[in-house]
Amino acid sequence: MASFEAARGYKSTVKVIFESAYRTRPDNPEAVLVPVLDCDLDGGRSLVADKSILGQFAPSKPSQGNMTAGGSIRMTAGLHMSGIIMKMLCGLPVTTEITAAPTLSGSPVKVGPGLVKLPCAGHGFRHYTQVTVRGTTNYDGVYIVQPESGADDIVIEAIHVDEAFAGTETVKRGAYRKLKAAAAVDKGDGLVGLPCEAHGYNYGENITVTGTTGYDGNYVVHASSTADEIVIESVFADENFGGAEEVASRFFRHLFKTSDRLPSFTVEEEIPVDAAENNAPFWLSEGCKISSFSYSSSGSTEGALDFSLNATAAICRNALETAAGSVKKFAHVNFTHSDGELQLGGEKMASAISSGINVGFSLDTTNGYTKGSKGTLTCLNEDDITIGASLSCHYTDTKLGEKAADGVVMDFVDSFISKGSQISFILPESQIEPKGTKPKIKGPSGITIEAQVQGFQENNAYEAPFVAELINGIASYA
Repeated sequence: MASFEAARGYKSTVKVIFESAYRTRPDNPEAVLVPVLDCDLDGGRSLVADKSILGQFAPSKPSQGNMTAGGSIRMTAGLHMSGIIMKMLCGLPVTTEITAAPTLSGSPVKVGPGLVKLPCAGHGFRHYTQVTVRGTTNYDGVYIVQPESGADDIVIEAIHVDEAFAGTETVKRGAYRKLKAAAAVDKGDGLVGLPCEAHGYNYGENITVTGTTGYDGNYVVHASSTADEIVIESVFADENFGGAEEVASRFFRHLFKTSDRLPSFTVEEEIPVDAAENNAPFWLSEGCKISSFSYSSSGSTEGALDFSLNATAAICRNALETAAGSVKKFAHVNFTHSDGELQLGGEKMASAISSGINVGFSLDTTNGYTKGSKGTLTCLNEDDITIGASLSCHYTDTKLGEKAADGVVMDFVDSFISKGSQISFILPESQIEPKGTKPKIKGPSGITIEAQVQGFQENNAYEAPFVAELINGIASYA
């Protein structure tokens, strides 16, 4: 019996190329390597039966129908990669650098064993965000914003010490790191290594170096960096650091929102078919547009958050060569289910068990086939959009049911945080469906409420029914 070795999924790669126009890729395009859990895009033509009567008890030869393509992709939600997924859904974001640092005022207050409340009006930090306090007598350091925090105060884990803040003390997103008392290293090829133990920066992130003689400025962490060395692109200058020099994260806010013109893209799958990997065909799904985006998150779910996407494509075909001119990779660091918070109408849902959002687009595949197109889509127009959310929570009071019964319009904000980075999915205007909000008795265990939420756009500052706010160290997704 002949033996064989089957192709294996772990050797495969999936890349996304954004198109300059529908089914048109830029010259020498840049592809982005995307981390997938599974990719099930397919396409082809159906055979259309010939019903002609030809005096025989047998079917006539069928003809080929139109090309249909599409399917599903499931991707992990990375700190950096989420921006590419949102770009597939919404197009380019509006990006601004976060430079403001809120200030402290008043005096710290002890709120529990090992917990201290720092007055900080309108700080804007979500729970579990990593921050650095500077300029105080007793509280300078790196902390995590605790769930007990409010809109105008930050609760941290610290020993309480009396102090009167002058209003000049600052709280900044992320962490400052000190350079190690050692020398800069010439890595060659225009690269320099800065000694910084356990710095925690991911390649591709933007940083600022201060306090040095020859390296003060803004840089991007190079992919060759290690756990204890930050590699940057710079002209080498011989310098011995004293240990007081600092490195700080730069953070950027990327605001994505839905529009009536979805971006189109090509998905390239490389699937090696033998052990030698000398015959690795490429499969191209061209003219893709997202038809739905969803996720479901639960506090009891371990591991990385993931997104499910369905796409409609014009064609899925085999190619012998890659369509990419170059490939861009992001650091593979994920948001997780457990590091998140849910807010309804500005109020944190401390009793939330699970949540999720679904955004669906109706795409006109009927009228996209034009004469002379040989049965392939030449356009894929957007018809309509539906937006919904779901949540389940412990039954602790009647507020949720009352808001549903009264038709209260409120925002739905589901956030996931990792140190200084975060992504928030926002329905600026939404209502809870009254049906289904009655508490359910299901045996002797805790009583829960399961609710469905509908999103819409009537009058909100975003001028959109769905918004994703991503904060990380990436300067641009252009």
